[in-house]
Amino acid sequence: MLERIKNYVAAFLAVLMAVRELVELFEVPKHGEHKKEAVLRGIEILVDLADDFLGWLPTEKIMAVADAAIELWVRFKNLTGSWQPKDAETVLGN
Repeated sequence: MLERIKNYVAAFLAVLMAVRELVELFEVPKHGEHKKEAVLRGIEILVDLADDFLGWLPTEKIMAVADAAIELWVRFKNLTGSWQPKDAETVLGN
């Protein structure tokens, strides 16, 4: 039972860390829905790649957690005003 709880916590934390990194990566002004969709697609790719680690969890549940985590992280960043200003050139590395 304890091992199963540890697995859930590890999976949850992995999804949260991935969401945080992807949200930061795709952050440019405006286009919120497109950015969210890009983050969710990135999570889907990671879930596919990490099948041996996350394969025991239904993808729908992982994606639901990712969706909620995106909303929470964006709200947190908006409330704290801690977004780092970027423009499209910075993100694309030009």
